[in-house]
Amino acid sequence: IESGGGILDRCAAKLREVMPAAAAEALVDGLAARVDVNDAAGHWWTSRDDVDTSAELAERMEDFFESMRFDPCDVVLVVGHSLFLQHIMRRFSSPALGESAPLLARALRESKLQNCGCVGLDVVFGGGSGAGDVGSGRSEGVLYGQTVKGGGCGSAG
Repeated sequence: IESGGGILDRCAAKLREVMPAAAAEALVDGLAARVDVNDAAGHWWTSRDDVDTSAELAERMEDFFESMRFDPCDVVLVVGHSLFLQHIMRRFSSPALGESAPLLARALRESKLQNCGCVGLDVVFGGGSGAGDVGSGRSEGVLYGQTVKGGGCGSAG
C-alpha cells in the first residue's frame, strides 16, 4: 500500500506492466496535475478493528461532500471502498434516482460494488451547506460493464 506521491509512482509502475512506458508516464503526468494525494499522505487506512461512531461517520460524510462541493472542477473522480459508497447511497440517495432507476438505486444501497467497480453519479447541492442529493436520475450508472454484488444491475436505464 502506498501513500502520498508513492500512489502515483505505483500507478505508473502498474501501467508500465500493461502499456508502453512512455504512454504510461504521459498518462501519470497528466493525472499528477489533477490528483490531490494530500489526503493519503500518511497512514490513512484504518485497521480491521477500527469502527467509526455515528458522529465520526457523519463528520466524514460532511467533509467528503464539502470537498466535492467546493472543488473547482466540474467533474470529480473519487476512489474509495464500496462500503463507503454504499453508506453514501443509503443516506443521501436522491428520490429521483429511485424513480428513474429503481434497480440501480436499490443495488447501490444494499449491495457491494464489485472490486475495482466504477459508478457514475451526479451530486446536486442545494443552497445550504453539507451533502447534496446523490443521483439526479439523469446519467447515473454502473460503468464499464461492472456489476453490483447481489444487485445484478449494469446501468441506470
